[in-house]
Amino acid sequence: MRAGPYGVRAVLGDVQGHGLAAVATVAALLGSFREAVLDRSELTAVAAALDRRLAVDTSEERQAELFATAALLEFTADARSVHVITCGHPPPVLLRDGRATEIGVEPWTPLGLGLSGGVPRKAGRRVALRPGDVLFLASDGVFEARDADGAFYPVLQRLPRLADEDPSDVADRVLADVLAHCGTVRDDVTILVLIPCPPDGPPTAR
Repeated sequence: MRAGPYGVRAVLGDVQGHGLAAVATVAALLGSFREAVLDRSELTAVAAALDRRLAVDTSEERQAELFATAALLEFTADARSVHVITCGHPPPVLLRDGRATEIGVEPWTPLGLGLSGGVPRKAGRRVALRPGDVLFLASDGVFEARDADGAFYPVLQRLPRLADEDPSDVADRVLADVLAHCGTVRDDVTILVLIPCPPDGPPTAR
C-alpha cells in the first residue's frame, strides 16, 4: 500500500510459480507498482504498467510467459470510497454490519497477458465506504483451500465471525481457521486486511 498524489493505492498479487523466479517477479512488480502509483493518474494505467513489466521481463529473459493475478485498490483522500480493479484475482470482500460480501467487479485477464494495449481509461468499480467497513483480500491459497473431503474453505460464511472483534487480528484468525479446515495449505497464502480511516488519516493495512 502506498500514498501518492492520486490517493492511497494498494495491490495484492499472486505470481505464477515458486522459488527464486517467483521472488524476482514479485520484486519487479512491487517496484513497478511503487513507481506507477506516483506517476499514473488512473488506476487502470497502474494495472497496465504492471502488465507491461511482466511482458518486458518475459521478452528480455527469454523464458516462459510470466503472469500474475492481482487486485488493485485506490482510496479517495477522505477514505469514503474505493476504486477496485481485479486482474484474474479473487475480488475483495467487504465486511459491513456483520456480513461479508464480495465486491462484484468484471475481472480483466491476469497481468502479463496483454493489458497494455487495450485498457479502458475508466473501468473497474467504485464502492462507497462507511465507518466501520473492512476490506479483506486474499490469494487463492485461502479461497481454494480444501478439506479432506474436497470442500472449499467457506470464506464468506466464516469471515463475519472471524472479524467480529478487533479487525487488526482478522488475518491471523483467518489463517488459523484455514489451517483448521484443511490441515495444511498446498498453495501460497497471502492475506491483506484494509481498514479505512477517518478523514484525518489514510487507510491502514494489516
